[in-house]
Amino acid sequence: MKTSIATGIVAGALAGVAGALAMNQFQRVMSLARGGREAEDATIGIPRTGRGPQPARALGNASQDATAKVANALTSSVGVSLENPRARQVAGGLVHLGFGALNGAVYGAAVALNPRLRMGGGVPFGLAVWALADERRND
Repeated sequence: MKTSIATGIVAGALAGVAGALAMNQFQRVMSLARGGREAEDATIGIPRTGRGPQPARALGNASQDATAKVANALTSSVGVSLENPRARQVAGGLVHLGFGALNGAVYGAAVALNPRLRMGGGVPFGLAVWALADERRND
């Protein structure tokens, strides 16, 4: 059964948000299991909402991670400044959900155009997005 592109985009976006939320919850559980830290030498910073504590490779706290930087750039472009670290965290969390929605929408549109892509259930696509976006180091 062929799905319309619009339906694929909406379904994919919803699945992308669900995946981003699942990632947040997994990281929270793992953080709690490790006493609030992702790695033995994790940077101590203000608590990270939704994405767990700052990993060791990061050079700042949660209000300075990539999603918070993107949120700050987006809000600055419309004349709004995110001075408060908590506001940057919340905005960063929304960017994370938006990133999941965007990637899910791309996958949903691709499946609508080529239903054979549905065979893996999106798992290979999701793993590729995770590996390229979340696990990439900027050393």
